[in-house]
Amino acid sequence: METVKGTARYECRNCGFQHLKQLFKVNTSNEPVWFFKCPRCHLVCTDLQIDSLRLKKIYSREYFREYYIKNADLLLSYFKDEINEIEQVVANKGRLVDVGCGVGFFPKVAQGNGWECTGVEISEYACNYGRDNFRLNIYQNDLIDCKFSDKSFKVITFWDTLEHLADPVRTLREVNRILVNDGLLVIKTPNINNLGNRSHILLSKLTKRDYFHVETHIFHFTPKTLINMLERSGFKVTQTRMVNEPRDRSIPPDSSVKLKLWLLLLRLLFIIDNAIGTREAMICYFKKG
Repeated sequence: METVKGTARYECRNCGFQHLKQLFKVNTSNEPVWFFKCPRCHLVCTDLQIDSLRLKKIYSREYFREYYIKNADLLLSYFKDEINEIEQVVANKGRLVDVGCGVGFFPKVAQGNGWECTGVEISEYACNYGRDNFRLNIYQNDLIDCKFSDKSFKVITFWDTLEHLADPVRTLREVNRILVNDGLLVIKTPNINNLGNRSHILLSKLTKRDYFHVETHIFHFTPKTLINMLERSGFKVTQTRMVNEPRDRSIPPDSSVKLKLWLLLLRLLFIIDNAIGTREAMICYFKKG
């Protein structure tokens, strides 16, 4: 990667612009991660290169137990609300695929509502968990390598998945191929405009610890950059909701003074973000353009 006066010869995966603006570097426990911004489409990305060995290490049993299984009740309730939202705009139930389905909480809930569900997930542990506990049909693969038939799904969902992909535009073109003409694409992803999210990235930069998925999120979206990428991939947005993450926001009583102060700051930023509308994430509904 060539760098010249604050720019890098690093191609934007969205619009193809060749010279991205260097924003800053985060020295993580593994290797430095550079953040870039495209001067043309304004998409923020990193130079993360994640091979299959590192993927297996990142998305381990411990990862899914910490972020998913430990919060099962909260997430299942959250996904129950989300499948009900989807059913408000989709007339009849049919085939649904959840890309990056993790241990299968969303397909489990959707299947319980009468959908014919399929999951796609790269983690062997997560696939086996969903198959064994929820009797789900989960492909352990990348979406493109699943080679689904043309126009085979009525609904396709990405719950906190798109930001992890090395080439999301290529994946979205595959989505366009396998989605029925009047089908629905649902994408949830973090909002980089959110003050709380930005503060976590700053904390990662200062402490050299990963407080905001710096080592796993390759892309960081705003509502505008997400919609821009989808429009370039043949979709049009029909609905956008700014939302907060489903999480426990209480401050543990045994926390250190430093941690309590940090959590109080995050709570203040949370209040400000809610007041100005820059919530932690966005859920967008798309149709074929």
